[in-house]
Amino acid sequence: MIYLDNNATTPLATEVLDAISASLATDWANPSSSYSEGIAVKDVIEKSKQSVAHMINADTTHEIIFTSGGTEANNWIINSSVKHFLENSTSDQKPHIITTNIEHPSIREPLNRLTLEDSASIEMTFVSVSKKIGCVSADDILSAIRPNTCLITVMMANNETGVIQPIREIGVNLAKINVQRVTTGLQKIGFHCDAAQAIGKCEVDVHDLHVDYLTIFYGPRIGALYRRIDSPLLPVLFGGGQERTLRPGTENTPMIVGLAKASELVHKNLDKYNEHFASLQTYFETQLHKKFKDLVSINCQNSPSGRLPNTTSLAFHKPCLIGSKILALTPNLRASLGAACHSSQTKAGNPSKVLIASGVSVELAQRTIRLSTGRDTTNDDIDKAIDELSHAVNELMSQQNE
Repeated sequence: MIYLDNNATTPLATEVLDAISASLATDWANPSSSYSEGIAVKDVIEKSKQSVAHMINADTTHEIIFTSGGTEANNWIINSSVKHFLENSTSDQKPHIITTNIEHPSIREPLNRLTLEDSASIEMTFVSVSKKIGCVSADDILSAIRPNTCLITVMMANNETGVIQPIREIGVNLAKINVQRVTTGLQKIGFHCDAAQAIGKCEVDVHDLHVDYLTIFYGPRIGALYRRIDSPLLPVLFGGGQERTLRPGTENTPMIVGLAKASELVHKNLDKYNEHFASLQTYFETQLHKKFKDLVSINCQNSPSGRLPNTTSLAFHKPCLIGSKILALTPNLRASLGAACHSSQTKAGNPSKVLIASGVSVELAQRTIRLSTGRDTTNDDIDKAIDELSHAVNELMSQQNE
């Protein structure tokens, strides 16, 4: 089996698996308990927060809150920002949120829901990315600001194309705008970045990025939310005192330990990971062009903002080479048509909206597959994957000629 779907999920590192297994055996007590076993588990959770904080250069463990995953963190920031604006507004204006048209469904769908309700709760601006490079303009994001804007949310890197977005440029300039807003009596605008696809693949430093909130998803079915210590955050769940009452519910300690160990590995090995991914990507895309020549192209390959070093969005140029048909003829290759979170739509023959928004034609979007490498992927895996793809392409082209 050749696994090239690491943007959907990544096999656990041995160190992470061992940490989880050990925690399952020893960290069974309720961390809210007052006896020694519970106190010990509470300390394990606090130390785990330190590991996550170090990975993203956060100042304190109080800025890290564990969640069930990226989807919860994204929904939380949206709903908290809306609630905070309404509670502190002196006008009858609805809160306004700015995002892009290539966001993950866990951003896009909650925003659409709030917009489309009978009495729409918010105003929305979806800023389009460039159809030439798949990247949003920081100026376009900032130009969309209104007096009632309460949140800007932009992903750090797209999960389908791999294109990296200008988070730092937005953050630096928004900080200046917020200083002016406060002097005129307007509410500050929160800046949220969904970094789920970027963690472990490129540097993520919350100070350098100038973000108020950051979604982290780099563990075994668990995530975390970074909240800058002076940024507002309101609970959307109620019923317990965990996480200083912000996120009630008994902590999932073994998975928290797993995320902490994964964070330690990233903090220690990020340069090594990047070098590995970049080398693989160069080799992979070179070999693809050698094998298929003008039959293929890489979507958003020349984006000046760069791409994730592990992600290749591969488009085929013959009408018979539909992505789903290619994958159906590659029994040993594990890859995807696009984002795993809306794979049912792409499987049904609907082309990816993200690819189309990024300038890929409808026809090419239907003939695109996403290939994403991992820490353990080798050049030999790449060669075998290309052989699988070549077999599928030859089979589909021969069927067309019959």
